[in-house]
Order: sequence, then structure tokens, then C-alpha cells
Amino acid sequence: TVLWMTRLGVLVLLALILQQILCHESRDDLRKLLEKAIKLRQVGTSRKKEEAKELFQKISQSEYADLRLSALNNLGTISVEEGDLATAEASYEAAITIDGKYAIAHNNLAIVYEMRGAEEMDYFSRATDHFLEAHRLKHPKALENLRRTVSKYDVVPSWHFSMLNDIERNNQFEKAIVSAIKKKPNPVVLDIGAGSGLLSLMAARSGATRIFACERVASIAAIANQVVKDNHYQDVITIIPKESREIELGQELPAPADIVVAEILDTGLIGEGMLIALQDARQRGLLRPNVQVIPSRAQVFAQIIDSSHFAKIPLEKISNFDLSAFNVFYTSDKSYEVVHLKHVDFTEISQVVPIFNFDFNKELKMNREELTKFPILKKGTFKNVAVAFWFLLNLNDDLAFDCSPNAAIDSHCHWGQAIQYLGKDFTADEDVTLWVKHDMGKIFFEIPQEE
Repeated sequence: TVLWMTRLGVLVLLALILQQILCHESRDDLRKLLEKAIKLRQVGTSRKKEEAKELFQKISQSEYADLRLSALNNLGTISVEEGDLATAEASYEAAITIDGKYAIAHNNLAIVYEMRGAEEMDYFSRATDHFLEAHRLKHPKALENLRRTVSKYDVVPSWHFSMLNDIERNNQFEKAIVSAIKKKPNPVVLDIGAGSGLLSLMAARSGATRIFACERVASIAAIANQVVKDNHYQDVITIIPKESREIELGQELPAPADIVVAEILDTGLIGEGMLIALQDARQRGLLRPNVQVIPSRAQVFAQIIDSSHFAKIPLEKISNFDLSAFNVFYTSDKSYEVVHLKHVDFTEISQVVPIFNFDFNKELKMNREELTKFPILKKGTFKNVAVAFWFLLNLNDDLAFDCSPNAAIDSHCHWGQAIQYLGKDFTADEDVTLWVKHDMGKIFFEIPQEE
């Protein structure tokens, strides 16, 4: 009985092996199927695409990695053509799982993420990551696609390059960094909003050896990391692809920072999150009590002005057409725009008034409001009235940038001035009082309500 069962087992095993041999398709057969499927896909009709998908799915289960990769890539392409981005994403990701160096799949997956970018910003970040990887793997279109994507989402606006090329401005920042490092031997330096990594590089050249740079946009962080390597400071600068609010003491940051460099300022001073970042870092113990922040403080000034250069908001008659209905898209009368007043003809309605002081080396209030008097220089009724405001930025006690409209041409304030429209015809027959307010991310002005 035992002998009979052994023979039966051998026969079953042989039958299974024979079945595999008979069913197994050769590499050449599968390649021919792949070529057939590609031709069917290119025909473009729904029926032919369905036939192609069946063949691609079959080939994607084969033992030949290169054929599986091609099949998965083609399945992804069909899914994109059909508008099924989730399935396309899964197909390209499966190809990358098989071969992480498959440049075509990285590029195509990035295109899918770019297409899905309208759903949430995280898709944009993923898109740039995969375009960068495809470019590193020598995909011929990846760099062009990356540039299109970053331009679409304005990741690094063009003015940023002018700022980076401002030699005198850079020299001022480096002087401040050198001075701080001399006062704090062997400091831990935290760079918040690292961008290109320039300020971290300055800290490294100044002798700091423990520099931790946060950059929340993963694609920018990846390039900053390359910049650090290109300049041979990878042993002293660590690029962290996170917001400062996401890092933890004892993990990404080994010890509290002695020096903070944070050029996260916009034309309205606090619109890029300076207050939020510093408050969070202090509350979670990321900073030492005697931390030196660069820049150290700022004073904000404001003036009521009038100019036909400014758009009148809300809209009324434009080219003799009534466009008032379009005002529904005007997001807020508290928003501001960027101008360089030295290039604009305007009328000074009020004197320049100091409105807020920010000392970044101390605890900061997240919300303030004050009734502020603006002494009148010119009386009358004005049609295009706005509040212009700007800041004087101190890097330390000795170095500053003056962003006022009358500042010298070499003041190196690329921020210019902010303009908030008051949104109505404006009569000034005596000193004007406005509410001057700020929250965690914006300075704004309001006309007091009449009682």
C-alpha cells in the first residue's frame, strides 16, 4: 500500500510538472502578446482597449520583470486615458515596487499626482518628488515636467531668485550669523524655512557644526540637500523635510537651539508664519531661553495714501460695464497686495505712523488690536484709498533692512510695501482713526463702526 501511494504521489507530481510545462508561455510568446496589446491600445477604441487591458494584466503576472514593468506602465496609461487616476496610480506604484529605478514609472506617477493636485496639496509634493527621481534616473522629459509643475503651483516664485542674487543682502545676513556664532560657541543652529539652504551654509562657513534645517516642501528639501552636498557641508548640516512644528526634540533636533535663522517673512511681515513657528518652537522646548533669533526684531509703519494706480474695490463700472457681481470672488477686505511705492505716483493723505513692534527674541502676542490715530496731511474726498504698510527689520542691534518707500536704493529690501484697500470712497477732513490689528498671520486695518 505504501509503495502504491508513493507511486501515485510521483505520478501526481509529474502531472503537475507537465501541466506547468504545457501552460507555461515562453518569454518570446509573452513579448509578442505585449506588442499585440500595445497595438490594440493605440487603436484607441473602447473594445480594443479592453482587449489590451486583459493582455497587459496577464503579462503583469508573469515572471519576467521587464515585461511586467511594461505591462503595468501601459495599464497605468490606459487608466489615465479613461480618467481613472486611482487605478493609474496603483499601476505605476506597482511598477516602482518591482524596480525602484524605473524612470518611466516615476515620471508617469508624478504626472498622475500633478493631475490630482487639485484634490489636495500633498499630491503636488509627491509629484515633485517623483519628477526629481525620474530626472535623477535620466528620464528625458522629467526636468521639463518638473519645471511646469513648480511653475503651475508657484513653489519658488521668480522674485526668490532675485533675492538670492542680492549680494549685499546676503552679506548682511552672514554678518549677523557670524556675530551670533562668535557669542555662542559650538551652537545648535535651527534654520526654519530653509529653502535653498543658503543661511545654513552661511552658518556652516561661520564655524557652526550642528545645523538643522527645516523645509516643509519635500521637493525643495531634496534640492537643498543636494546643494549642501555640492558645497561639502553634509557632515554639519541636516536637511529635515518637515515643518518646524513637526520636528521633535531628541529626535530630528538633538538639543534645543542656541541660534535660530528664519527668513520666513513676507511683505506684510508675518504672512509666512514667523509668529506661529517661533511660538510653537518655544512652547515645545525647541529653543533655549536665551536663544538668538535672526532677524531679531521688526517695527511696522503705516500710512493712508491715495493713487489711481490702485484698483478700486469693490468693482463697479469697468470700461462702462457693470462688473459688480464679480465682487463675490473678492476674498477679503483684509487682504493685501505687494507694491514698490517708489515706482508709483501716490498722494500722502496721512503722516507715517508706527503701529507694531515685534521682538522675535521674546514671547510674542499672537493677537493685538489698537485704535490708532493717523494725523492728516491732505484733506478731501478720495476715490482710491489704501493703507500702505512696511517694516524696518533688524537682523541684530547693528544690521537692519529699511523697507520704507523712501529708503535708499541700496537698502536691499526686496519685500517692498503692502497695500490694503479700504474699499470705499474716503473723506479725510480731520485726523483719521483706524483699528490696527494682527493675528497669527496677518496685519490688517478696519474703519471703526459708527455708533
